[in-house]
Amino acid sequence: MTRALLGLVPHVASGAALVFLAGVTGCSNEGEPGSCYREPDNACVSYGAPMAGAGKRLCSSFRWIPGEKSCPAEGRLGTCTKEKGAVTELVFGGAPNNYNVATARNACELKGGVFLPVPASSSKAAPRP
Repeated sequence: MTRALLGLVPHVASGAALVFLAGVTGCSNEGEPGSCYREPDNACVSYGAPMAGAGKRLCSSFRWIPGEKSCPAEGRLGTCTKEKGAVTELVFGGAPNNYNVATARNACELKGGVFLPVPASSSKAAPRP
């Protein structure tokens, strides 16, 4: 679990991350399922009930969307799986990063992830929040 949480906080210095994790471990990780949509990164991570409490706390600076698998579908380019499968982000095109499949793949792989594109018909199913 520690590695997965660190993967979601990439810009935190290791010492600060340990203090952060100490605070998280004292709280329950369970909660109502939801997703964290990070507009600056055009990325979204869904959290089921077992990790929703931790996910919502990690999402405090971003947009929390309540509900099981509530990441938007419109503009979805693919998934970026990191931390040996512990973290899967959905990656989107459009502003602010204007990713296409090739640039989304490159950004994912530069962060040590594995990118898997979605079929073209799946990327226009529902509007983004």
